[in-house]
Amino acid sequence: MSRALGGAESLEDHDQKRRFHWRAIAGEWASHKDGGTPREFGPCGTVLDRNAAMLCSHPERDFPYFGEVTPLLEEALLVPFYVNGEALGTIWVVSHDQNRRFDKEDLRLMTSLGTFARQLIKQHYA
Repeated sequence: MSRALGGAESLEDHDQKRRFHWRAIAGEWASHKDGGTPREFGPCGTVLDRNAAMLCSHPERDFPYFGEVTPLLEEALLVPFYVNGEALGTIWVVSHDQNRRFDKEDLRLMTSLGTFARQLIKQHYA
């Protein structure tokens, strides 16, 4: 996953889980920390609704508000994030490089990372 950046979005109780909040973000989008996307209209919501990972290119085509977030995305890989059966959000990795495409190995790594993160959160709240 070199030449990519990553982050996590979570649903939070204070806004009745209506928005995903970017609490952890790195790379070229780090300045957007604490931003987010609507639960009902965005790629993260789609991932949770489908309960499956999603690979997309140029999300601004389907979700116009991404056109305002720079630099624009070439591709994104999103994985649902659950703790104790509750959908908490997604973890994702994005690329701004048209020559960088995600593959099955990236999906495997992201899925493993999600499992690891879930275990950390479960231990934190135990």
